[in-house]
Amino acid sequence: MFSLTGHIKTRIFISNIQLKFKDVKFEYKLFELNPEEAKKRIKADIDNGVDISNVPDSTIDRHIALYKQMLVDIKQEPLTEFHHSI
Repeated sequence: MFSLTGHIKTRIFISNIQLKFKDVKFEYKLFELNPEEAKKRIKADIDNGVDISNVPDSTIDRHIALYKQMLVDIKQEPLTEFHHSI
């Protein structure tokens, strides 16, 4: 599932920004992914006539797998997890 092209593009993007802005710090925020909740929302949209949501469960499952792989891949990037403090 690992996207080498996406990984390389991300590295190039980060490197280019760091060359231009020496003190830049990249942070990321991950949002929870609940597959069953996503499927329920999509079904509700379909029931309400929202055609854009009419995708098979296999598409959702593929996106979930990609998300899980991204959770692993992001640890290899020069990024810091964003922690909001009040």
